Amino acid sequence: MSPPPLLPLRPSSFLSRKVAAGMEGDPLLVHALSTLASTHTCNASRWRVDLDEGWTYLELTCSHWLEMEERMGRAAREETSMDKLKALVSELDQSSLTNDDLRARLVSRMLALTNVAVGDVCVMCGERGIAVRFFPCRHSCACVECVMRELSSEEEKESLTSMGFVSLKGSDTKLACFECGRHVLNISTM
Repeated sequence: MSPPPLLPLRPSSFLSRKVAAGMEGDPLLVHALSTLASTHTCNASRWRVDLDEGWTYLELTCSHWLEMEERMGRAAREETSMDKLKALVSELDQSSLTNDDLRARLVSRMLALTNVAVGDVCVMCGERGIAVRFFPCRHSCACVECVMRELSSEEEKESLTSMGFVSLKGSDTKLACFECGRHVLNISTM
């Protein structure tokens, strides 16, 4: 793949010592162009050759980065093994690509997989960390957000939020532990 030219590369009439249509009336321009055409290669021409090599390198690097970002973005969105995520983070760290957001998404996905494996995430949503304990079974298996959806009154939600505890004795809320299914009488935050 050749890099796009910086300047249009059209056959030049003055390089062949011909005057372009419409310019023949300006003798100073014709003389200047004719003089330029007969001089040796200038620094700008050498710079252009050097730039072509650098431009090709930049294009290849950019296409590599875009392909790598696509693979990593796909891995952060989809089910991916821990080994593959580690390999992608390592590849990102070893490359010259700096994308802190993408790296954070990959690491977050790795942490989520770890939390699911060791049981540190809510059994209902599978995303947020465990933050409440049910009584009398004493199971810690849910996040505050999922428990809040199960509470029927605003007073219960306010109590759990402000005091870190709510009693469901005599409440309209009928809640069973998400882990064992036992009737929940009290909920506390951890």
